[in-house]
Amino acid sequence: MLSESPFIEKYPKDNQDFILEQYRKLIDLFNQISQTMHHQTEDAFSNKLEGSAASGNGMHQGDAGSEAYDREFALNMLGKEVDSLKEIESAIKRIENGEYGTCAMSGERIPLMRLEAIPFAKYTVTCQAQWEEEEKNNTSKRQDYGFDGFGEQSMTNSLDAEE
Repeated sequence: MLSESPFIEKYPKDNQDFILEQYRKLIDLFNQISQTMHHQTEDAFSNKLEGSAASGNGMHQGDAGSEAYDREFALNMLGKEVDSLKEIESAIKRIENGEYGTCAMSGERIPLMRLEAIPFAKYTVTCQAQWEEEEKNNTSKRQDYGFDGFGEQSMTNSLDAEE
C-alpha cells in the first residue's frame, strides 16, 4: 500500500495510517459529490417536461415559473458542490505535498479529531473563526444593488433608498 502512496513517507510513522485513511475518505467523498453533481446536472437540464411547448400542449405560466425556480435552485446547489469539490481537491493535494494537518494560516497542527470530522479542514478552529470573520467583513464591503438574490430587498445600497 505504501508503494502506491509515495507521499506517505512525508509523514511521521505514527500518523501514516491516519493519513492514508483520510486520503481514501477524501477520494471517496470527491467521487460521491462528482456523481451526485452529474445526476443533478442531468435532471436540471433534462427535457422531460410533460405539457411543455415541445409537446404541443403549451405550459401554464405557473408551471413555467416553478420549473425555472427548480432549475435555478439546482444550479445554485451545483455551484456549492463545485466549491466543495475544490476544497476536497485542495485537501488531497495537501496530503500529497506533505502539508495535510497543518493550519494554512498559523502553521499549527490541526487536531486529528477536527480532521476526522472535517477531512478537508485547512485551518484550526481559532483560525477558521478568524477567516470567517474576515470574509464576513469583506462581504459587507461589497456593493449590493437592492436584492440579496432571494427576492428580499437588501438593507445596503438599495436603489430605492432616500439619501
